[in-house]
Amino acid sequence: GVGLIGAGVAIGWLPIPSVMVRVFNVTALVVLGLTATTFILGLRYEPAQSVHGVARVLAEREQRNEAVAHVTPYRGEYQFEGRLTRPLPVVKPEDAEAWLLAHPGGALVAATNKWTPRADLGLRVVFEPPVGEIGIHVWQAPLPAPADATPAAAP
Repeated sequence: GVGLIGAGVAIGWLPIPSVMVRVFNVTALVVLGLTATTFILGLRYEPAQSVHGVARVLAEREQRNEAVAHVTPYRGEYQFEGRLTRPLPVVKPEDAEAWLLAHPGGALVAATNKWTPRADLGLRVVFEPPVGEIGIHVWQAPLPAPADATPAAAP
């Protein structure tokens, strides 16, 4: 910001005969400065806004026809990136545990500031964002134990 102001003042002191040329030069400098700033900040903060990882996990689950829902409002963030063909059902945070019980092996997508599961639910994290990304996690419910599974005999 300070550099941009300094450059504007320097251009203003240049011996340019026409006011229109001076206005054009300052305007061009401001546009170039804002474009460069936007580009640099975009490179810095784009990974924090990326939904590619979550969308990839959801696309794989959709292909396997597994149950997936989104906790809290879902605005279609993953539809295009993951090429999803069905919208995700939305579950309220207070109904998330009931949804998991009704869908063994199902997965919930949730922002950690909106919903975090209790430790005793036995959920595992299927996707955890890289460092710097806003905390969107995909949690998978455990599959029920097979009916024919027998406990191992003691020696």
